[in-house]
Amino acid sequence: MSGASIGTFKHLPPILTVKYDFLPHEVLQPYVGVGVNFTIISDVNLSVPNVGTLKLNSTSVGPALQAGFDYKIADHWYLNANVKLAKLGSDVDLVGVGRVSTVRIDPYLFGFGYRFGG
Repeated sequence: MSGASIGTFKHLPPILTVKYDFLPHEVLQPYVGVGVNFTIISDVNLSVPNVGTLKLNSTSVGPALQAGFDYKIADHWYLNANVKLAKLGSDVDLVGVGRVSTVRIDPYLFGFGYRFGG
């Protein structure tokens, strides 16, 4: 089954998490986290042919999960890798009609980093 494209939009999902380190004093330090995201939806360009233009809410708030690890490479220097799942949603409004549906946007976000300090 092939889906038809109805347009595009952009989203910025900043996430605030609290994490639990399983082995905080080891070289490899795995962790998990839970938190909240506040997503900003912008540049909405959605339209259904022969139906009309669609609009999305400009923001979304939802839960977020995180898992990752820090790897100590020297005193106060770490490499980091993590993955987050953010739960996003929005009402879908048909211009001139009102709410016609909802949409779920649940991206996986992958991060890599370099942490300074200890």
